[in-house]
Amino acid sequence: MTHYNLAHPFWTAYQRHPERLALEGLSYAEVAARASAVAQWLGPAAQRVAVLGSRSTAACLGILGSCWSGASYFPLHPNWPTRRLSDLLEQIRPDAVLIDDRGQGKVESGWRVLHPDRLDPIAPTVPRTVEPEGMAYTIFTSGSTGRPKGVCVSARAVRHLLEAAAACFPLTVEDRYACNFEFSFDASVFDLFLTWKAGASLHLVPSAQALAPHAFLRRRQISATVLAPSSLTTMNRLKQLQAGSLPDLRWSLFGAEALLESQARLWQQVAPNSRVISLYGPTENTVTSMLQPLTPEPAITPERHTLALGRPLPGVSALVLDEHNRPVPARTHGQLVLQGQQLASGYLDDPDLSEQRFPDLQGIRSYLTGDWGYQDESGIFHCLGRQDHQVKIRGHRVELEEVEGCLREVCGGIEAAALAWPDQPGQWNEIIAFLGDSGRDEHAVRRQLSERLPSYAIPGAIHQIGRLPLSENGKIDRAALRAWLSSRG
Repeated sequence: MTHYNLAHPFWTAYQRHPERLALEGLSYAEVAARASAVAQWLGPAAQRVAVLGSRSTAACLGILGSCWSGASYFPLHPNWPTRRLSDLLEQIRPDAVLIDDRGQGKVESGWRVLHPDRLDPIAPTVPRTVEPEGMAYTIFTSGSTGRPKGVCVSARAVRHLLEAAAACFPLTVEDRYACNFEFSFDASVFDLFLTWKAGASLHLVPSAQALAPHAFLRRRQISATVLAPSSLTTMNRLKQLQAGSLPDLRWSLFGAEALLESQARLWQQVAPNSRVISLYGPTENTVTSMLQPLTPEPAITPERHTLALGRPLPGVSALVLDEHNRPVPARTHGQLVLQGQQLASGYLDDPDLSEQRFPDLQGIRSYLTGDWGYQDESGIFHCLGRQDHQVKIRGHRVELEEVEGCLREVCGGIEAAALAWPDQPGQWNEIIAFLGDSGRDEHAVRRQLSERLPSYAIPGAIHQIGRLPLSENGKIDRAALRAWLSSRG
């Protein structure tokens, strides 16, 4: 494989049409000039660059400029606690920290810090090349020990993702792509670099609108975006999802969590000219691994009432293994395992965990996803939830995500979450459920659940709290729900 740089496709687009819009009012020529200035300031010796910012032009220039210089970038979120940011910077030991307005004042003295907007543009220079196995970026995800895991992704892996995604979702220079995820979440890699690879324009959804971006998508005439399914619940609650209200959308992609069939069909009515596609992929396999389009008769995972995971991207292999890492027959449940060209290089400064999660299976490097699922007779993959969401209640094994799926079904698709309680493994004796809406009769909900679930899986309590807490990436924040329960004694 030849040398590569995430900035190379941007450079190609700049040479073809420097005058076209690239980013929030800036042309490809203007962004190239400003990213080149960042790369010049970083210098050729820079290897690790932390980018501390939210969805902003400055943060985009920081990311692109880091790539331009040949360095690996480490996106950090300015809303993270000060201690967490300090600890991560000590772990990364970056050559520089690039910040935007929200990152201002969040970095302790001693680091080399730059706000990209403070630099004057220069004549664009060709991005430096990167070795195929050189690191393109590192994304931090939650760790079971409480310490974030840094997932290191090579230039080779992300190049394969972009080429495979461009074939599946062929954007054009006319497309207007909305970036709805924070840069500390790996879906942003897809947003930024797939857009610029196509020579299209990138539009940044303001943080205040991220959970309900309908008005932004309509006003900007967005033609492609990736959304978290939970945002549909929020937009529906706000009565934004009117049929035909987003006619400009061509590509409606959904990731970060499972997409209910009812949500997919509702959105298809809202954006009738778009293709609705559910994406699946852990950070450790470079953003997206499988896809399932909404069709008149799509593949559905009946246990969860969601679109199936679907089939792997070209160059990605998937299989289902038992507890001894042996393949299982169709319809047999096991752990989903991924192989192929998109595997991350491993975890930052953690060779033991890297070896554990990326073992060689029959001579092939693999990633153990921790997701529980199966493959059906037609070759479609299905996910039943996380292995760590499987609990034992009074000796009975319960899939919490199955309980959540039933809650959504009987409550008309509203937000739902289920926790094992008390919050101590081995001491669980009941399930506590949460609904993100009011006005439901708890006895009626429990009665309907009894028609779908065994008695030990029916929640002992159902709390209707109006709106379930969400993380910065739009997922239900189960840690916040546990804290809420603990505070009630």
